[in-house]
Amino acid sequence: MGPRGDGVILLQARLVVGLTRPQEVVGVARRRAELALAAALAALMAVGAYVHIPLPIVPVTLQTLFVYLAGLMLSPVYALMSQMSYLVLGLAGFPVFAGGKSGPAVVYSPTFGYLLSFPIAAWGMAALARRGPSGLSRKFFTCGIGATIILIGGAMYLWAAMRWILGTPLGFPRALWIGAVIFLPAEWLKITCAAWIAQRLEMVVRQ
Repeated sequence: MGPRGDGVILLQARLVVGLTRPQEVVGVARRRAELALAAALAALMAVGAYVHIPLPIVPVTLQTLFVYLAGLMLSPVYALMSQMSYLVLGLAGFPVFAGGKSGPAVVYSPTFGYLLSFPIAAWGMAALARRGPSGLSRKFFTCGIGATIILIGGAMYLWAAMRWILGTPLGFPRALWIGAVIFLPAEWLKITCAAWIAQRLEMVVRQ
């Protein structure tokens, strides 16, 4: 290939680089921002675990507020990453679970089902949030799906753990009441806060 051909190829390469570089910069900046937000929400999960109201067996905490925010504000991968990192830290021995609990023994706790449900709920919410409009009513609906996953998953694990791990069988209707229904008022408040915060942040970013 002669000098002219080499010049054409070089020109094409410069054009391609010139066109793609801004997109690459934006993509990297977006990924870094999501990673930082995922880390921040994982840290807030640990803080929220210490803000709790004691109830029989399962306490009320602020943790689900940050699960909802992760599902509304992050992509599915980063929402899952945020909650999985929190779960792994707790199982590794860091006292980030409710009441300062930590370590592998938490798996045998009747409340571990809620912790398992957090990553699933965050991922599902994030996937759902990216389909359709992003209005406030949509955010309420998305958070409602997340709350359903967490509460049903937690109640089912509670029922199973009480029966087969702790040896103190609890009827499923009772487990559903203690592990899900009793939390509905508190979850509604947290859903309202999460939807409002996410909506306001979206408006700020668009400006």
